[in-house]
Amino acid sequence: MCKNCRSNHAQGVMGDSSGEPELRLAPKFERKDKEILESGCTRGLLVNVHPVEPWVIFSPAGQSLQVWNCDDGTQVASWAIPDVNNDAYEAQFITQEDWIAVRRLCSLAIYDKQGSNLRCIKVLTGETYRMRTHAMAVHPTLPYLSAAFAQDDILLWRWGQGWEKIVLKGHSRWVYQVVFHPRESHIFASAGSDSTIKVWSLKTMSVLNTLEEDDHYGYIDEIGFGNGLHKSLLISSLDRCICVWDYESVAKWVPHKYNPISAFFHPRLPYIFTAADDGEIRVWSDSTYQQVSSYFCRWAGMVRRMHPCAKSNMVLLGGRGEFLVAQVLSTRGEEEDKKELEQRGSLFAGRRRIQLENGVLANSLKELEKKIEHMAEKIERNCDKVIDELRADHRGKERVQAERIEKLETELTRIQAEAVSAQKLSDESRKHLVGRISRLESKRDKLMIPGDKGNEPDLRREKERIQEKRTQKLETKLKRIQAEAVSAQKLSDASKTHLENRISLLESERDKLTEKVNEQEQRLLKEIIANQNRTKMSAGGLLAGDASTTEIPLLKELSMKELQDATDNFHIKWKFGESDVDHHEDVYTGKLPDAADGTHIKVKSIRDIMSTRQVVECNKFEADVVERLKLLQHPHLLTPLGVCYEESCLVYEHMAHGNVQNCIARRGENSTPERVSLAWYVRFRIMAEVARGLSFLHSYPLVSGGPIIHSAITLTNILLDNNFVAKIGRVDRALLGLPKTAEGTALPEFVVSNPQYVAPEYWQSRVFSEKTDIYAFGITLLEMLTGNFSNAFDVIDNAIEDEAAFKNAPDSNAGFWDVHLAREVASLALRCADPNKRKRPTMMTPDIGILPILEGVARKVLDLLQAICDAQALR
Repeated sequence: MCKNCRSNHAQGVMGDSSGEPELRLAPKFERKDKEILESGCTRGLLVNVHPVEPWVIFSPAGQSLQVWNCDDGTQVASWAIPDVNNDAYEAQFITQEDWIAVRRLCSLAIYDKQGSNLRCIKVLTGETYRMRTHAMAVHPTLPYLSAAFAQDDILLWRWGQGWEKIVLKGHSRWVYQVVFHPRESHIFASAGSDSTIKVWSLKTMSVLNTLEEDDHYGYIDEIGFGNGLHKSLLISSLDRCICVWDYESVAKWVPHKYNPISAFFHPRLPYIFTAADDGEIRVWSDSTYQQVSSYFCRWAGMVRRMHPCAKSNMVLLGGRGEFLVAQVLSTRGEEEDKKELEQRGSLFAGRRRIQLENGVLANSLKELEKKIEHMAEKIERNCDKVIDELRADHRGKERVQAERIEKLETELTRIQAEAVSAQKLSDESRKHLVGRISRLESKRDKLMIPGDKGNEPDLRREKERIQEKRTQKLETKLKRIQAEAVSAQKLSDASKTHLENRISLLESERDKLTEKVNEQEQRLLKEIIANQNRTKMSAGGLLAGDASTTEIPLLKELSMKELQDATDNFHIKWKFGESDVDHHEDVYTGKLPDAADGTHIKVKSIRDIMSTRQVVECNKFEADVVERLKLLQHPHLLTPLGVCYEESCLVYEHMAHGNVQNCIARRGENSTPERVSLAWYVRFRIMAEVARGLSFLHSYPLVSGGPIIHSAITLTNILLDNNFVAKIGRVDRALLGLPKTAEGTALPEFVVSNPQYVAPEYWQSRVFSEKTDIYAFGITLLEMLTGNFSNAFDVIDNAIEDEAAFKNAPDSNAGFWDVHLAREVASLALRCADPNKRKRPTMMTPDIGILPILEGVARKVLDLLQAICDAQALR
């Protein structure tokens, strides 16, 4: 927590005031059920208000929109939303363009109003079309729309720039809330599931402040900026607490007994309003944080949202199938109220006058902008004309220059030809003169008189001198040739040495690779032999379905004291924090004091599905969970070792190798840098084991007559013991079932975070079935094949028809796959994950069912391993 924080964690409510309250909330009107829809309305209403008009907008059934007047309680408009599938959650007005933005399950849709109809003009999605939406926000003055999807990035769209998409990174986990500042147009904020709030600048698209509450961890229900006098403050709702921030310090208190679902600064009054999901509303002073009033809305369902009206003192509440407009009244007397209303009326008139003046200024600014734009166009046209003239002049000069260059080249060619001709003439003249001199010398020798023979020594010396000079030249030339030969020899020797070094290096690398391949072969043989031994010890191994010969012990009844001793009184350091644990259960690791064999355990506290605070009632826990688990004995289902009826706890053996996803990704509590990913043949065995366990669940009837639906088949719910035998976890939660709502079965929290496992038909029926389990199992098979946990379906679907591409699709960390077996499993997985549930295979149909195919693949793998072992034995 910040060192300057003003924190007050009271046992009850912070600062309850005594005496007559300053304010009271008086209901003005209420609309519910058939007053909203003729067929009746049971949906939770996420209400939003118009920033100028006294209107409220919401979607009553996921496929239509309604607008009501908060002043007189009349309906203003109603539209059917085109091309939706009951997945419209909320709507907001875009007043700059007179549009309506609708937040759907996995997208934002922008609609233009055309009388009694809506026309979709834009659909906005996250990084992939399957990502769920969490929140959206419309900027009050600028052309910006922001949204939070199931990712840790914030998405902004600027519709004035062709719907330009801007991605902002800053959170370490998913973003759940976004909001724009109502007065400071360049400021907005976001809140993530990492318990941080980030304040951003639209000018620089960067983080200005990061606000973090160290005492709590989880996603923040709601954030909002102050308005008017509160423009520098930010309010948030986190884990039953209300936090008020001024970007440096924070005031914090617990305002309600139950979770607060909404909190805001009133835009016209110096108060903070908070609402809890049980219908309680409390009003607090914005300066002292003292409670000044409270009101209880006695509805059948929970309050979903509370919102102030921007132009009046009214407050709007949305619940399940109903909404309420309440008037905020003062208790100080009619005269003071009248005086205050007159002051506020004059203030409103002044604001209206300022708005009109601002409107005139805005019109003048628009006219000035048009003039500037016209002048800019004119200047641009003149500039284009001047540039064209300069270009024409430049092209003319280039032509003249090219002609001059061509003339010069022609003249140069002529001069070169004349020079060659003169050279030839010179050579011929020199030859003629040399021949003439030779003839004259010959004639002179013939005519020489005997007395002249005394000159012969001089002639001989001259000839010797010439001969010596020639000899020196020849020796010099010979030395030069010898030097060149030596240099060439050195270069040849250097090249030879380089080649020899390169050959030596390649031979060394070859030896190292050969040694590495031999090590890999030895490791593979050891794994094969170990796998063969496990297979022999398990009395049937891969094919018989018996993962271990150890007899499953009876459930041991444990006291709460024994569990406290095993977990150090449920200390936070022993709390198990993997992503597959949801808010309806707490899991702790530990060790029983009397466990002589050192067996580690996991203690799971099962809470009521409709509440995250209360444990399951003892009789329901014993009848629906414990007694059924005693009957569900299967080698590939995770069954408990013990039970504590006092606090509805189950005790399981700690799985030594964690879940399959961590083993594939080489992470988790036992991960090391040397740890290798699951081998391909081990993955095929695990697929067959999970199929056996799931088939067993589907064949086991409940009291109601239907099969047991797991509803959460994922890699994180498949656990591996010390022999890497697969166990399906969370069977206890499957026996409890899922909470029923007016819309069907509620979606588990961990599946909300992983919508790729949810079959398409669930979003219409909200009912889990055998077919939805098979869909999730198909996605799980694809993830085991590819090692890809985000878009495994697309990877296999794009490569299944291309033999060359498919060879690169399986996870390379698993070793050298048998491509034919991998393709067989990939085809089965794609059929399991078919969007049309009628095309998905069944578990047990002979030859074409899921279990027969995976059993066949397991047999082929076993035969292949046996052949390798036999070949090794022959060596």
